[in-house]
Amino acid sequence: MTEEYQQQLKLIRNALINNNYEYANLKLKALSEQFPEQAPIFSFLVEYTQVKLEGRNLLDTVEQPVKSLSHHFIGKRVERKGCSFSKDDRKLPINVLVVSWDIGHNPLGRAYMLAEAVQRVAGNVLLAGYQFERYGKDIWEPVRESKIPVISLKGKLLPELLEEAEKIVERYNPDIVIACKPRLPSVNLGMLFKARKGIPLIIDVDDHELSFTKEKSDISLAELTEFPEKFSSIAEPYESEWTQLSHNLVGFADEIIVSNVALEKEFGGYQIPHVRDESTFDPSRFDVAAVRRQYGVPEKAKVVMFFGTPRIHKGIGKVAQAVGQINDDNFLFVVVGTSPDKRVTGELEKLSKRRLLNIPNQPFSSIPEILTMADLVCLPQDVSHETSKYQLPAKAMDAIAMCKPLLVSSTVPLKQLVDAGVAELIDEHNLASQIYSVANRKLSLDILKKRKEKFLSNYSYKSAEPILREIFKSVSDKKGTIDITEQEKFWDGVRSLFVSKDLSKRSNGIDIVLFWKQNDSGLYGRRHDMVAKLLSERDDVRKVLVIDAPISTFDLNNKISEQATLTQERAVYIKTYEKKLGQHDTEKLSYDVFIHQPGIYYSDTPIPGRVSLLEDYSEFLTKVFEREGIVPKDSVFWFYPKNYLAEDLIEIFEPKSVVVDVVDDHRTWPNVSSNEITRLTKHYEGILNKADLAFANCKSVYDSMAGYTPFLKLVPNGCERSPNQVNFQTEFIKSIRAHAGPVIGFVGNLESKIDDKLIEKLANEMPEALIVLVGSTHANPDIKRLSEISNILMPGVVENRYVNTVIREFDVCIVPHKKTALTTNMNPLKVFVYLSNQRPVVTTNIDNLPTCDAVLVSNDSEEFVKNVRYAIAHQFDIDIYQKFIDENCWESRFNLLDHFLERVNET
Repeated sequence: MTEEYQQQLKLIRNALINNNYEYANLKLKALSEQFPEQAPIFSFLVEYTQVKLEGRNLLDTVEQPVKSLSHHFIGKRVERKGCSFSKDDRKLPINVLVVSWDIGHNPLGRAYMLAEAVQRVAGNVLLAGYQFERYGKDIWEPVRESKIPVISLKGKLLPELLEEAEKIVERYNPDIVIACKPRLPSVNLGMLFKARKGIPLIIDVDDHELSFTKEKSDISLAELTEFPEKFSSIAEPYESEWTQLSHNLVGFADEIIVSNVALEKEFGGYQIPHVRDESTFDPSRFDVAAVRRQYGVPEKAKVVMFFGTPRIHKGIGKVAQAVGQINDDNFLFVVVGTSPDKRVTGELEKLSKRRLLNIPNQPFSSIPEILTMADLVCLPQDVSHETSKYQLPAKAMDAIAMCKPLLVSSTVPLKQLVDAGVAELIDEHNLASQIYSVANRKLSLDILKKRKEKFLSNYSYKSAEPILREIFKSVSDKKGTIDITEQEKFWDGVRSLFVSKDLSKRSNGIDIVLFWKQNDSGLYGRRHDMVAKLLSERDDVRKVLVIDAPISTFDLNNKISEQATLTQERAVYIKTYEKKLGQHDTEKLSYDVFIHQPGIYYSDTPIPGRVSLLEDYSEFLTKVFEREGIVPKDSVFWFYPKNYLAEDLIEIFEPKSVVVDVVDDHRTWPNVSSNEITRLTKHYEGILNKADLAFANCKSVYDSMAGYTPFLKLVPNGCERSPNQVNFQTEFIKSIRAHAGPVIGFVGNLESKIDDKLIEKLANEMPEALIVLVGSTHANPDIKRLSEISNILMPGVVENRYVNTVIREFDVCIVPHKKTALTTNMNPLKVFVYLSNQRPVVTTNIDNLPTCDAVLVSNDSEEFVKNVRYAIAHQFDIDIYQKFIDENCWESRFNLLDHFLERVNET
């Protein structure tokens, strides 16, 4: 072909990449006429650009495959996963995963609402979402501490996002997935669950996402393969082009949920508005006068309220101006929400003639209380904006739930509320008089009762229950297989845009499977955490796999059901699911846990109707080993007793070598029955008898275990050479830094071994000091009473990665342990952590303390207080700490592993 022909093709290609369909269409037609022999080749592109110009969907008019499918994709199918349940079940025996495309800003609001509503009908609900730094490094503030914890997934760029999603799907097995918003991160994960495991996918649509994109039109799946240049430089999965393309992924859903009538006309599906919890949104729960006093609102004020992010373009300026025009100084414009532009507040102050009260952003839990103060809620929208045409503001539902008069703009979704009789249209021409009239309207008990009934019937969690049940039944009843050809083609197209890392190479070294006895790996930096880290850093170790103790969804949900303060329960729930979903894995260190349905297993004694835990647990482990490339017969199994399944696991998997690390003699713990002591003794004897190498962390534990194995070594706890300091900004850190006097600190679980009377004495005798007790009270709730003492601060659990930062805020660290059978069989790790952070330690006279000049041992309470005063006043030489670290670091503690692992690798 001529050079002119090639030049024309280049111009057309660039026009297509830049979405200039008009130019491309004209050029293609001209080129077809100029080179008629090439016209058949251009015919598809001429039709394609014409369809795009007319704003139609190519999928509806043009045959899809632009390029032939790879042979191995054609006709690829997967068996559907179905669930069986009865309509009479109070809660359906299903596990539902709700996925938010981002958890750092407001998309999480709808996902959280759905998770709470689903919790009413499903046995287990997990709420997870991606954390993209562009939108924040933490969970969106309004739901950060809400009832259902949010599990954070790594917000990676493409193609790593696909690889991470594949790993999540391989690890987790929900019965149903709800992907919130047709955005690539959430929909992609839901599609993968469906394509890999046949799990039903529901997509929730509460906005028309194309209204947020630069180009207001969709991008067909065909364009991904035909014009890869359009996508190849866009690694951010939240960019406009991927959102435009994700619009056409909605069709892969088994069912669709929409939030309003406008979206229902566009997408079909079941309509569930932004429903609210009727037990929380109940006006009768609040004393209006008391709430107004709390927020500084005069009792006689006529409150016109706007809830949301204040921006002038939302029409909020018109409301402020209208309030300013009312000839009644009792009118007050209350704006609940923090504007990113501080000038907005000043402008609203001016427009309302200084009748403005701005309440900053509030958590979801405070919304009903704040709405109690309102005489009227006004939610203006820009009716000409594309977003408003499909948007039902969640704050409208809040007002309806609290039976407040509501003024809204004339959009299709909001007219739906007007037609239902729960809102009135804003009078654009007489807004001031309308606000005055509605705010002064007397509402009879009969009117309020009818409003409440409408809320309960249409906008409450209770109203959503039958709809959700119907949706879940619909997707669960579908049988047969699913053709996933198009999905595979989509993923193949995305992967082809980027160069992926070659992960197929297997490094050399031994594999170590570490079985921890509890469910708090990674939370506290316990001995096993340090050992796992140490092992993973060795060149002769290929992979360390940490397996936490099996746990049921019932036990996990119990940890968040009561919202207990100052305990570890919420943190354990979050960490467990983060580990389950692979969010703490590194190249050489992985985590997993067997999370199972409740009431289906027995451990020891057979129970009619139940199956052995060991059977399914060993099958779970087999799959995990396969995933991680671990061959049990060539690996080391490392146990932390008590673990009553350990001996059976050794028999089943026949590991190359067994290591047992005893950090507690559970027979010395409080309230252990004689039968349990007998069982524990048999367990210790059995597992240590199978050990090729065993450790005890202190002399007393060594003495109690030495008779069970000749391979027992005394290896006390250790410390890190260079404790990592991570930036940690919280309210209690601010309180510590604001304190003018000395700071005395404790980090660890506040169990019954803690001498609370000693701490109380210390607080009374040193009123100038601030005593900070960091840790969980779950095993000793009575100790919470110490928080009532003015100079004691109890912030609850601090995750291990922040602990060193917190300790550096202390002037002296304390170990206020009672002398009991339990503490006699302990080697307090916290002392090593304190000293590695170069802080002096004052402790009671307990056993197994390390030797250091910066550790002051106290024989009674008087000496304890005296030693604390001395430690604060005395500057210990840095060489004291450095000598301790050199002699007690973890590397030196476990140097005997060199010979052991060398021998294991050789055999």
